[in-house]
Parts: sequence; C-alpha cells; structure tokens
Amino acid sequence: MPLATHKIKGRRGLYEVTRYLQSDAPVAVRLAKVSKRYRLYGSNRDTFLSLLSRRFRRSLATTYALKEISFELKKGENIVIVGTHQSGKSSLLQIIVGSVLPTSGSVETHGKILLVRPTVSDFDPNLTPRKNLEFRARILGLDKHEAKKTVEKALAFADIDEYQDKPFRYTPKLLRNRLSWAFYLTIECDILLLDGMPPAGLGKPFRHICNVRLFEMLTDPAINIVVATRKPLLRFPFNQSIALVEGQMAFKGTPEDVVSYLKEDKEKA
Repeated sequence: MPLATHKIKGRRGLYEVTRYLQSDAPVAVRLAKVSKRYRLYGSNRDTFLSLLSRRFRRSLATTYALKEISFELKKGENIVIVGTHQSGKSSLLQIIVGSVLPTSGSVETHGKILLVRPTVSDFDPNLTPRKNLEFRARILGLDKHEAKKTVEKALAFADIDEYQDKPFRYTPKLLRNRLSWAFYLTIECDILLLDGMPPAGLGKPFRHICNVRLFEMLTDPAINIVVATRKPLLRFPFNQSIALVEGQMAFKGTPEDVVSYLKEDKEKA
C-alpha cells in the first residue's frame, strides 16, 4: 500500500503523486510529463489581490520552472541532472521528495527518500553538535535507537571530537559544514537526492573523503542516488544523465553523451 497518494484535477491540469515507503517494485523513481508553473507577482499588492479575486489571479503572468519532464530510475541505478543556475534542478528534486507539488504530471517513488541540502543555519547555537544531529534525525522520522546510531556515525565521519559535546556556537565554521555533510552521507535511506556536490569550502582532505563516500554509495545496489549539479560528473559511476535547459529536458543519455551534447550546444551558440 502506498504511504501517500495525491490525485488532484483542477483548472490548471492534473497531477498525481504516489509514494511507497516499502515496495518490491523494480522502479525507484518514475516521472511522467511533470511540469511546474509559477505565477509572477510584481508587488505585494498583486499577491494580496490574487487572494481576493480569482479573475485577477488568472490575469497574472506565469512562468514554467519545469516543463514535461519524464524519466524512470530503476532500483540500483543512479542519475545526474546537469544544468546551469535556474535551469530547474532544485525544483525537480523538491518535486521528487514531495516538498513541492507539480502543476501537472505524475510522480511515483518507492522507498525511503531523503533530500540533501546541507546547511547549518538551522542548527541551534546553544545545543551541542550531538544534540543538534539527534534533533534532525528525529525530525526525519528515525526512532531513538536509529537516531543515536546515525549521530555516532556522523560524528565519527566529521571527526570533530574536540567540539562534539560543546555548544554549537563554539564550533569553527569549517567544522560546522563538515558536520552537516557527514550527517547526510551516513544516514540510511533508499533514495538519496543530492542538490550539489561537496563544496571546496569543506577543505580538500574532507572533500575527498566525502567524494569517496559518495562513490561507495553509487556502487551500492541498495541505494538510488539523484545528483543535481552544474557540471557532468564523469569520475562517478552514474547510469543516466539529463541535461536541463530552462526547465526542459534538452538531452538524456549517458554522462559521456551529455558532455558531448553540451560541447556541441556551446559551439553552436
């Protein structure tokens, strides 16, 4: 039985979202003609009037963040989504995880899914790194035993022994970023959505450790990984690759094919 199913038909179209927490289906993620449209509000006045008048709301200009995106990811496969800034990569990941609903199309996922957007801005400065991670783990639905196990693995991965039981405000900035990435790269899930790769700000040694961990996860048949990035990742074993251009799927194939397409497209421009 699905964990949650939403099927809504309205004036803007039809969308369907189905999520299975546990499933024996051979497919991990399936998207069919998924589109996301936003209204453009020129001012706070427009926002207010749109709440009062349906006619005014319809008169507003619209833009598509995504338009008719379709792909299927079988269990054990991984995919990298390549696109420039504002090409729709983050919107696509948010739709897959369920934090944003599509305007039209259907989304189907099978398994426990996690979107990784590492940030330390929501860490409580008065709690220790250990308590902050435990709080995050419980928010993600882990029970007390799983949360404790995940936190211990993350603290060992981040290697911040000196600061793990001190208030978070005393933790150096470099180690704060380490902690966030370590947590998401050690938590157990079936489908991992990664919005970007480990940044240079983590420091070269720890960034290398993160890349090694990601490589291990990509070769694990029990995990499906979707990565959104600006550049093709030829060093990593991805099965599929998609090139997004202004919210549309411009090309789909292997990472090598996408690199060739992007080179040809750049030469034409």
